Amino acid sequence: MLDLLTKQEDLIDQRIRQFRFDIPLLAERLTAAIDWLQSNSTTANLPIGLFGASTGAAALIAAARPPNSVRP
Repeated sequence: MLDLLTKQEDLIDQRIRQFRFDIPLLAERLTAAIDWLQSNSTTANLPIGLFGASTGAAALIAAARPPNSVRP
């Protein structure tokens, strides 16, 4: 499990809700996390699963991006 917002973004979001529904931003952060997992020798061969609630569309977008490494 990981946070998709930085500490600074989270502080701003708590006040004005600027980031929590920014689906493209969240999808990009998830995609970056997937890329990092696949480039890390410790995690490169592990299966990847995503779970999304409320802003779950970000998980669907990230899962659908090439190279389609997220399996149903």
